[in-house]
Amino acid sequence: MIFHPKWLVIFSYPEAFLPLKTQSSCNKAMNADAVKKTVEEDIEKLIAEIQRLGSKLEDGSYKVTFGVLFNDEKCENMFEALVGTLMAARRRQILTFEGERLLDIHHHKVVIELKPTHPTPPAAH
Repeated sequence: MIFHPKWLVIFSYPEAFLPLKTQSSCNKAMNADAVKKTVEEDIEKLIAEIQRLGSKLEDGSYKVTFGVLFNDEKCENMFEALVGTLMAARRRQILTFEGERLLDIHHHKVVIELKPTHPTPPAAH
């Protein structure tokens, strides 16, 4: 018996043979979930980095300047889009900062404040 390569594709990728409308909506839902999960993970990492680099205030909030975050080597390697992650966290009311968008050259001294409702992540062993 000879197997045609088409059958291999059907068994490997059954979603490829769904009607086009169903296929695109499945992919969009999967992509939306993956993006949401990635954004949430990046925000959690950002919270930890602000707590690591920032100054803790009496009310439990943390403050750090954008320049400190932007120039930190660990943050530089961790975040593909630091500004996008900051904006996503601000939309979720996790942190605050002045202005619409932070740019490296112009906004080094802008203070980013992490609101006090976020627990300190466990210390790495």
